[in-house]
Amino acid sequence: MAGTRLPGRPVAYECPDSHARYASLKIEGLCGVHVGVCANAAHPQRKAGMKRLGIIICDRYHTCAGGKCLRAMRNREGAFAIYEGEELELVGFTTCGGCPGGNVEYAPAEMKKNGAEVVHLATGLVVGYPPCPSIDAFSEFLPAKYGLDVVMGTHPIPEGYYRTHQALGTWDSADWKRRIAHVLTDEETRLSYD
Repeated sequence: MAGTRLPGRPVAYECPDSHARYASLKIEGLCGVHVGVCANAAHPQRKAGMKRLGIIICDRYHTCAGGKCLRAMRNREGAFAIYEGEELELVGFTTCGGCPGGNVEYAPAEMKKNGAEVVHLATGLVVGYPPCPSIDAFSEFLPAKYGLDVVMGTHPIPEGYYRTHQALGTWDSADWKRRIAHVLTDEETRLSYD
């Protein structure tokens, strides 16, 4: 696998099957781990056993930089706790496109091309008020259309949202308890995400 690099620039590699170029995003002085991904499982840059994820957030938070989701992914907290001991790579991050979620129809195709196996429906879809009315439809659509697994939630529910929804009784039903199961954590963790 040949690569060329100018100082401070990504290395570009040729995929022998698709002849497309993929940048490794290796930056001099950092860890030196290649994080570019070829969706081709035989590509030498793709690590075996790595789980590739996409995240879809609620459009009301369209300016979110993803800090809580990325911290939870790095620390294996909230919904990412299910990947304890696994190597993860985020290959897509986007909004639903606004109600009724038109971007959910198309964005996962790009995530899948980038190697996504799982799509997380971000915690904002369940903690915002009102919670997303389409979350169950998204959870059914993504596996049917794209063959992707779906996990509800990303980072742990922040304490402020937890208290509000407890007072409102939003999550009292069995369906809501199922939806928030991966992101409902202890008070200390909830406070750290406030």
